[in-house]
Amino acid sequence: MITNSVSQNISYLKTLVLNILKNGLPDVIAKDIEVSELDPCSKCNEELFLYKIKKAFIILTCGHIFHCNCLEHYVKNLSQCSKCAIKIELISNTSSTTVPIEISSQMIFDQSQDTIISEAITLRPEFLDLTQEELQDKLGLGPAKRIVKLINKIKGEGQGQKKEADITLTTNDKILQYYQRYNNEHSEASDKVSFMNFISQYVPEHTEDSYEDVVKAFQESQGQEKADTDSNKLIKFTKEEEEVVRKAFVRNFRDPSDLSKRFMFFINKCLREYETTKDYYAPYTTLIQASGTGKSKLLMNFAENIMTVYCCLRDSKSSGYPSRSRITKTLLDKFDNERKAIVTYLAYICACFQKLQKFNGSCKEWIDEHTNSNSQEDFWNDIERRMANIMPDLMKNTTDQMMAKGVNKYLDGQKIITRGGSVKCLFAFDEARALVNQKVDGETLFYCVRRALKLLPKDIGIFAIFTDTHSYISNFSPVHYLDPSKRVAEEGSKLFEPFYLLDTVNMNTDFKQVPTLEESEIPQHFFRYGRPLWGALLSPSSEAEGFKPERVIELAMDKLIAIFGPRLCIDIVPQSRYASHLIAGYMHLCLNISKDRECVITSMPTEPVLAEASARIMNDPNVHFTELINQLSSAHKKGVVEAGYHGELTARLLLLKAWDNCIQKKHLVSRNAGNDYSRFVTINEFLKSLLADNVYKKIEDHLKMQVKFTGTKFGEAYIKFTHFINVTYTPKRKNLGDALIRGVAFSCKRNQRGVDIIIPIYMGTLHEKLDEDRISYILIQVKNWSTDNKGDDYPLSATAKLSPAYIDIEKVPHMPFLSLYLQLGAITEFVDVPTEFIQTRQVTSCKRKIEDVLEEYQAGDIETRGEFIKKIRIDNNKDISNAEITAFREHFQTPLALFGLSPNVYSCLEQLTPVPATSPSTITNDLASNFKQLLTAWVDPTLGEHPEEMKIIKRMEPLVYQMEE
Repeated sequence: MITNSVSQNISYLKTLVLNILKNGLPDVIAKDIEVSELDPCSKCNEELFLYKIKKAFIILTCGHIFHCNCLEHYVKNLSQCSKCAIKIELISNTSSTTVPIEISSQMIFDQSQDTIISEAITLRPEFLDLTQEELQDKLGLGPAKRIVKLINKIKGEGQGQKKEADITLTTNDKILQYYQRYNNEHSEASDKVSFMNFISQYVPEHTEDSYEDVVKAFQESQGQEKADTDSNKLIKFTKEEEEVVRKAFVRNFRDPSDLSKRFMFFINKCLREYETTKDYYAPYTTLIQASGTGKSKLLMNFAENIMTVYCCLRDSKSSGYPSRSRITKTLLDKFDNERKAIVTYLAYICACFQKLQKFNGSCKEWIDEHTNSNSQEDFWNDIERRMANIMPDLMKNTTDQMMAKGVNKYLDGQKIITRGGSVKCLFAFDEARALVNQKVDGETLFYCVRRALKLLPKDIGIFAIFTDTHSYISNFSPVHYLDPSKRVAEEGSKLFEPFYLLDTVNMNTDFKQVPTLEESEIPQHFFRYGRPLWGALLSPSSEAEGFKPERVIELAMDKLIAIFGPRLCIDIVPQSRYASHLIAGYMHLCLNISKDRECVITSMPTEPVLAEASARIMNDPNVHFTELINQLSSAHKKGVVEAGYHGELTARLLLLKAWDNCIQKKHLVSRNAGNDYSRFVTINEFLKSLLADNVYKKIEDHLKMQVKFTGTKFGEAYIKFTHFINVTYTPKRKNLGDALIRGVAFSCKRNQRGVDIIIPIYMGTLHEKLDEDRISYILIQVKNWSTDNKGDDYPLSATAKLSPAYIDIEKVPHMPFLSLYLQLGAITEFVDVPTEFIQTRQVTSCKRKIEDVLEEYQAGDIETRGEFIKKIRIDNNKDISNAEITAFREHFQTPLALFGLSPNVYSCLEQLTPVPATSPSTITNDLASNFKQLLTAWVDPTLGEHPEEMKIIKRMEPLVYQMEE
């Protein structure tokens, strides 16, 4: 806020504005002007700028500067400057519900003249890791044209007048103008697809803007539901579907791993630590995990054993379940000031506890009374009446000590009987993002609730929990050194660790049932894998009919924003701010949060439903695949995605592209069955989709060979993989069978010997029960060398080292397997069928025995793999020798080595529908070039716009870069 006129205070204003331009904006507009250092706050002596604007501040006509909060508290007692005693005139502004006092119109710079106004918003921890441009957007500084006149006045006529049109637009304006142009060019696309495709084009070219920036621009300007990251606003349920969701939620809680006991122990442990130590700030913790994992269900199950006051704060327009609690409107009111908000939350706690003292029913009856749609209105009406009686009394208290005493008389009572050290009453705030999104006096409502909890008596037995997926973890459990509770003292500033280990994945799966491959394609089967949400929606109860499979896929598609995540199994850097975003809007599971809350480790489990949804989005005709690759490359360059395995990641994407193409050729995509991409195809069909025709012909004869053990041809074996999963072990036959049923391929463990990717294949029919003895595999080794050198160990690396014995899957194979050696970085394209025969007497003897036995063997003669191997070995009484390992490998292995990355090698890279040349963010317009770009994407600090800065960076790192002579 700038006070008085420019003519009287131009020197003060000039210093202030230049400091804002230097420290608070992304562009250095005041580049050629000497900038004097700005004085700190005249009251608290704290710097106003510390890389970024910390708090809202004000400059008086006398030139002294104050934080708004500091000045407001001071002038309540004495309306003059604390430094020079100049009089300050105060006026009341009844129309404002967020600012308790305003400076009079005599002190406000006339808005008809040159103006610059900054909103009085205190910077909260969730903003501290944002870029300057993101910070500008978050603080709502508005278009840069608001300050153009003042800039010109300060810089003077001699430097020329800048036109308003020349000033850089804000992030919001820039995004919306770009989208308007894009929408005009692609008016034929549906709203949702158009927006998603716009995102895929805009973000790679504008790396300074995050996805959240784009969403925020749409929310603030249009309120468009398609731009909302809250999945509940992206999809609307019919009345019938809402009933299905309700029945799915109220069905019995399945808890094979004693999750409820662990949660109960955790809450009681936190309460005991709070009561017996002075370490913690307030009696609350957080329940954080991805959507659909059962957080709300866990709370409801807990409430059947411990008295719980449950309040769902979700948006009133949301059709999600549990539905919004009736009391929410009162708790999210637009409060006049921070004190009113804190008193409201204290009254809420006291009123609920008071009502609980007079309740004579069970825990289950208590929770039902205020969550059931038929009874909760009467319950919450009574709570509001009690709050109305309590609040006037609490408002009389002017200090924290007085407030704590005032609260105590409403909480005094021993009727609620619990065992020692156990929580008496848990206050649960579900969908708690609303508390973070709304502010009063510059503080979030969550901060006010937290302050209210701190004022409660320590020994009363009350504890609180906040749960959500959308908001960042730092909203509820900020990084320790950024937590506002540490502003006063270290003692009593610790926060309880979040509860996030909800092992509910595969809760709906019956592992005792062994399906046929055909049955595993049916949505009713594979929807049971992954988080419990999918299976619950499909089969809410034995009596009720659930969602159609296609509807569940639609829901998954709406929840899915990180398109590649469920399929590629991408590792996100734990320190990256994107890690917590992935839990919020991108369905990743949270596996670990460090004690200092700086690192978040996330992962995407094997979920066929999300893989199917991801495949549909990737192959939507209005989504350009090349743009998706550009986004992934951009993530590499920003350091968001872990580096060091570009080759493996590129290979996985290449294989998935071939898979999708194969499915589209074989099956008409119906969009009404729920399993468009989750179907089996033969190896022949898949390899024809992956390899160029001339490459496929090199192994075609091998694929026509009959598999003696099963009587089928090698090329007729079945394969299904819609996604990849990172493993920490070397897969065995049992693991390969499980992967076949789920439709997943293995991305091998770190430092796995000999192989990077394993894809299981099945040498049987679709109608038989899965038989582990009929499982074989495709073994893939990936190299990313920017050279034509094959390596010192070639062809061993493509033959003997790409075999089950070397990898440690099994000593000897009994059916054909395929070994693919992919040297993606090779400069010259080349295809080879490598041979590496070890001619020794023992090897020759073993090979002859295998050939002789198989010549006369008839499929079905022997039932098991073990018996089959015994028959073709020379001596079953001895351990398997190296000669036998070599002989078995040479007989059953089909090796193929591919060098280079182009449509001449991989048919799936053929661009049948080129990306339009008008696409603004497309760097290249063919798949091969985009894949090569992904191969070489890495974080390079010299990739900037200023040549001189690049030279400086290179000089700062001697020997790292090749310097010019």
